Amino acid sequence: MNMRLTPLDYTWMTEELAPVPGDLYDATKFAAEGLCLDVSAAHGLSCVILRTARFFPEPPNHMAIHRLYKGVDLRDVVATRDLPLQAALSGCQVLNLATRSPFTADETVEFLYDI
Repeated sequence: MNMRLTPLDYTWMTEELAPVPGDLYDATKFAAEGLCLDVSAAHGLSCVILRTARFFPEPPNHMAIHRLYKGVDLRDVVATRDLPLQAALSGCQVLNLATRSPFTADETVEFLYDI
């Protein structure tokens, strides 16, 4: 989901972070997520909503900044796509597919502004 971040914006990504649609694709994906949540709750169905971190080609300096706070390599997204199907999840779960940052949220802010 596009969080409308510029290269110098900082947002620590979690499953609790509310998406801010930046274009029509984002708006329709977020609407579809809402429908999945509603149907899951109304009918007791299990579902998994996957949100991937940024993984598209970018200039190296932009990629480095986004990887500080959880970008992801496309190969990792492909490798993990079946894991939610193998897990015993109940209800409707929102999962982020992102690289674990080697830093804490506070350290990442410090690094970002030291650039």
